[in-house]
Amino acid sequence: MTTLVQKLAELPPNLVQEVDDFVDFLVAKHLPPSSEISEEMQQRKHDIEQNRNIVRFSAQEWKAYCEEYRLPS
Repeated sequence: MTTLVQKLAELPPNLVQEVDDFVDFLVAKHLPPSSEISEEMQQRKHDIEQNRNIVRFSAQEWKAYCEEYRLPS
């Protein structure tokens, strides 16, 4: 049986980063609010959720979002 460490070692670096981001998201989601690192993790959770929402945008919604937040489209 392959261990998680072995599986991670077989992934390309970009996928390892995605796994790392997802683990951070899970930790932030389940940390109690009073935790010392909770604020940083909550911000990371928020950023990940924002990115997930952006992916769901249509082209028109993306353009409006970029204009609203002054981002290049």
